[in-house]
Parts: sequence; C-alpha cells; structure tokens
Amino acid sequence: MQDGNKIRAAAAVALTALLAAGCGGGGGGGSPTGQTYSATCADGSGKTSTVSAADAAAQCPTATYSAICADQSTVTSNTSQAAANAKCTPGIVAEVVASTYTGEKLAAFNQLNADRAQCGFGQLQQNAKLDVAARGHADWLAANPFLAASHVQDPSTGKGVVTGVQPDDRLINSGYFTARVSTLGPNGKYSLLPGNYVGSGEVVGVPAWGTLLSCKYCANNASYGNTELSVGNGVRQLYATVYHLVGILAGERDVGFGAAIADSSFSPSETRYIKYVVIDTGTVTGWIRQSIPSDTILTFPCQGITNTTPVFGGENPEPFPARGSKEYGQPVYVMGADGTTVTINVASSSITPLGGSAVATTVFNRAVDPLLDSDSRKVKNNQVFLVPTQRLLDNTTYTVVLNGTNTGMVTNANPSGAYSRTFTFSTLTPTTF
Repeated sequence: MQDGNKIRAAAAVALTALLAAGCGGGGGGGSPTGQTYSATCADGSGKTSTVSAADAAAQCPTATYSAICADQSTVTSNTSQAAANAKCTPGIVAEVVASTYTGEKLAAFNQLNADRAQCGFGQLQQNAKLDVAARGHADWLAANPFLAASHVQDPSTGKGVVTGVQPDDRLINSGYFTARVSTLGPNGKYSLLPGNYVGSGEVVGVPAWGTLLSCKYCANNASYGNTELSVGNGVRQLYATVYHLVGILAGERDVGFGAAIADSSFSPSETRYIKYVVIDTGTVTGWIRQSIPSDTILTFPCQGITNTTPVFGGENPEPFPARGSKEYGQPVYVMGADGTTVTINVASSSITPLGGSAVATTVFNRAVDPLLDSDSRKVKNNQVFLVPTQRLLDNTTYTVVLNGTNTGMVTNANPSGAYSRTFTFSTLTPTTF
C-alpha cells in the first residue's frame, strides 16, 4: 500500500481574454484583428484558444478524484472527493501486504491483525511513516519515565527528543500527513493542521515488570512479573480497556508500532521497568476508512479469541472513577455502524466461566461515560460495553450471551431492532503472550 495522496486538488478553471489589439487605418477607428483566450487548468497548466474561452477550457485535462475502498478497489469521480468516496460501499480490509517487522513487533502486529480480522474489524497495513511517529513517541516516553504515560510531549522536561507535541504533530513531522497552517487561534498563535486528513488515532500500552512494582488495580500484581514483557503483552493490555479498545479496533487503514524500555527505578536496590508500546493509526485523503453495514454488529472478544487478559487494570482516562482500586475484568465491546444506536440488556446478558456461575457485570455506554461530550474520546451511541466488575480467572473459557437492540437492524419483521449473540472466548495468564 502506498500512502501517497493520489488526488489532484481541483481548482476552478480561470478564464482570461488577452487582447492582441490591432489598429485599422483611417476613418472611424479600428477593430481587433486577433484575440487569444487563455484558461488556467486545475492541474496548474495553461491552455489557449483563438476561438473562445470555452474552447480553451475544453482543452484542460479533466480533474480526477480517486478513492481506494476497503476492498482495495479504486473508484473515481470528476465531480468531487466526496462523490468518489460515496461510490465505496461499507467494507473491511481482508488482506494486507506482509510487514517488515521482526521479533516481538512482528508477533504483536500479526496477532492484532488476526484478532481484528477474526472479529470482523478488518486488518491494518504497516506504514513506515507511522512507525517513525510511534517510535519517536515511545523514545520520548522512555526518556521521561517518571511522568505519567501521555500523548503530549512536553518540551519543558528537557529530556528526550521532541518529535511532535501532539499526536497529529508527530504524524505531520513524519511525513504521513501533509501540513497546512490553520487560522489564527484564540491564543494568538497559528498551528499546523493535517491537510490530507481523514482519521488518526494513538494508543499507548505500558506493560511493566520488576521486583518492586505495585499496581493499585491489581491486589496481587497479577499484570506484572519479574521478567521483561513483550510488545504483544502491551497490545493485550490495551484489549482490556474501554477507550483504548475502541481506538485499537477503529476503522483506520494504516498502522505503525513503536516500543522503548524505560528504567523507572528510584534506587539501585530496586528494579522497575516499563515498556512503552505506542500504536499510531491513520487514514489519508483518497483512502476510505473501514466500516460495516448499518444492520451489523461486531464484538470483541468474539467467538474463538483466546489471548485476552483477565484483568482490566488502569486506564487513563478512567471510565470507572468510583471503582478505586477494585479489579475489573476483560470488557466485552459491542459496536454498530456509525450513526446507529446500540444497547445491551444487562438483565438478559451474561459472561459465564465454563462450569461456573455468571460474573457480576455492568453496562458502559455514552449515558454513563464520565468524559465531557466535547471530548472526542467519549464513546459514541454505536459503542457499548458489558464489563465484568470483578477480575476474571486465568486460563478459562467464558461464554458470553448478549441481548440488546441496534437501530440499524430495525425492519418490519424486527421493529425493535433486537439482536442476540452467543460466543466463547478464553483468557490467559496475564504475563504470558
């Protein structure tokens, strides 16, 4: 996959008439002996005609807007980018080019794509420019290990190389997005904004290990060990979240991985290590984000997923601020198409270990999300979670029963848009992946 923008920006054709005046002799004055008409084309070239302005414009090449659909087909329009985009039907990416990752990054990339594909979210294509952006942020975080993991690179720390203060800054600086200058902001400053932007996202996983670690959500330090944890462990940690799970399963087309290890020990007598796992995703103009039809729902985990963690540990922002240090379990994410509203009926939905009793759960949706409505991370109406309010068991198979409604599934035969799903997934021991 090439990440270059295949679109030629269309500009209005400018028509000008250049008069080559000639003077006739004697009497009542002259008239033009010749006239040249000029047209400036959308691609910047110029055309001329001695017939008419319309004839000059007719010689311009037609502006073409292209869109690469999720099925990898290319559609075009001579009207607008939106018209080209509209020719793509909802769909997901079924196959991508093999990545150049090695070792633990390769294992994590393959696992993420396999899990996304298995659950219907579609695969992501490795993008070298996103790799640069993700690695730059992982390195900056590793140079500042005593700060909370953040998406903002603060130049005032004086540590590490600042590759972009905000995530989109890093995508611009890596060359993934082109840059344009915004209008003057309320702070009296101009800022760079992506000029070929469709969508982007960044998630940061923070697996940690060592002899003197503590975790306020993990009474027995279940998420940690005394040996180095992998990038894959960081991905699995991101699965056991709310906001980050939405991000890692979003409909972008490209992905980049970054990882760096930080020593966060406070003294020589202790060992406290962190591996910052940064995953950047994006879609540029001309590529269509992955999507699903309105009469569809997806879940994660889904049938046959076998590599989830039993512990929902810390997440920033925290979706359940009232839980304090209580451990929760792997959330079950239900997603409908954009523009739909999806619900879960908690009374008739359950998460049950094989041979055991259903665990206590709660529903998390937009109505209970503590983030402000203006926060882009706040879950949407088509996103809802069934969340265990207790730690799940290691190496255990769970049966999930989901009942609810989806406005995209409303028909004469199904006026409430009811859906029902039953599937199984399995947990692992947290420190193995």
